[in-house]
Amino acid sequence: MEVENAPDVTKIMRQILKRTPFEHVKADQITCMRSTGATSRAYARIWSFPKIWQKALAHPPHYIIEVLAHHFDKLRDDDKIRTIIHELMHIPKNFSGALVPHHGRYHRIDRRTVEKLFQVYGVNSQPKADQPLADKSQASSTKQTTKTPINKIRNFLNL
Repeated sequence: MEVENAPDVTKIMRQILKRTPFEHVKADQITCMRSTGATSRAYARIWSFPKIWQKALAHPPHYIIEVLAHHFDKLRDDDKIRTIIHELMHIPKNFSGALVPHHGRYHRIDRRTVEKLFQVYGVNSQPKADQPLADKSQASSTKQTTKTPINKIRNFLNL
């Protein structure tokens, strides 16, 4: 199995973090990698940095998002975004280096919850209705900085 940095995946991850309610996620402490030659059926995986390693190496929490090239690279752009959202949902609110499982007492990481966050991402990717479309340079800068208020998102996600 070969592994290399994935700057394109890092770019997608950073766009997602700007447009969705992942305030607890520190983009500079997440590395995105692409692997080739893996035999897994997964499209992507997230790797943690357990507390014992953090203490032993005196290093802060860190995560690695690994995309498996033979599956991930064939996906449409929307599905790549959904896949990265899914992996980001495994990061706990305290950004401790641990991972959140798919099913818990108060949460689920499944197609439905990923789709809800994908819809939030899509809403925050659209230019504002009162903004003229003729001024595209201003629209693109607004896309990157404008977020839907967190209370609306929490209500939407039933949190």
